[in-house]
Amino acid sequence: MKLLVALIVGLLLLVGGYFGIKYYLRNSTVTPALVQTQVEKKVQDQVEKISPTPPEEKALILIDVPFTVQAPLAEWKDPRQQEACEEASSLMAMHWVKGEKITSPQAAKDEILAIAQYEQDNYGSYHDTSAFDTGERILKGYYKFTNFEIKEISSPDDIVNELANGHILITPMNGQALHNSNFTQPGPERHMLVVVGYDRNAKQFITNETGIRQGESWRYGRDVFFNAMRDYDTGDKPPITAKPKVMIVIKK
Repeated sequence: MKLLVALIVGLLLLVGGYFGIKYYLRNSTVTPALVQTQVEKKVQDQVEKISPTPPEEKALILIDVPFTVQAPLAEWKDPRQQEACEEASSLMAMHWVKGEKITSPQAAKDEILAIAQYEQDNYGSYHDTSAFDTGERILKGYYKFTNFEIKEISSPDDIVNELANGHILITPMNGQALHNSNFTQPGPERHMLVVVGYDRNAKQFITNETGIRQGESWRYGRDVFFNAMRDYDTGDKPPITAKPKVMIVIKK
């Protein structure tokens, strides 16, 4: 008898539940389509949170890099300092990597001459070095630094993209094509400097120009700078030949 009563109660509950659900769905404002829409919106919200937003292009990129001219005490008659644009560029880059200031012109001169002496002792010359040899001899050899790449480029945007990623650049140049009136004219055929920023509005690259005492944050027009880029051979003024545009990308 108890079993029969239990079966009857269970059946009534099932029937009541069925009609109750039908009544709710018929009278409820929550339709299956609305439920699906709400679920899809929640999924989309989560996707938007996970998906990275492309970084906004900054109008001004400027990386704080310590500055020195290649002849810190204006001793331009010293042939080692006349040839020291590669050494000075590397010095600035390495102080940036290490987060160190250049404490004085004398300290900068001492470091530049130490690099030149290292090159003389190990390679027989302190004269101009190509992008590759600047990397091998000065960055790797003297500073024991390896977190850099030498890249051939085809557009000014290649430079801007590296700066936007927080990297600084050492670039070999035809100094005469920079048309810098502060150079002893007509300017150096073989030159190297550090690129520390870019101004999108002015369309100018911002450099630490090793060849002039006022060279900190020195600006060159985008096209002038790009057209002046040119690698050169290592040595004491070897003949100028056609060379690609390259940059040494320095990373922290």
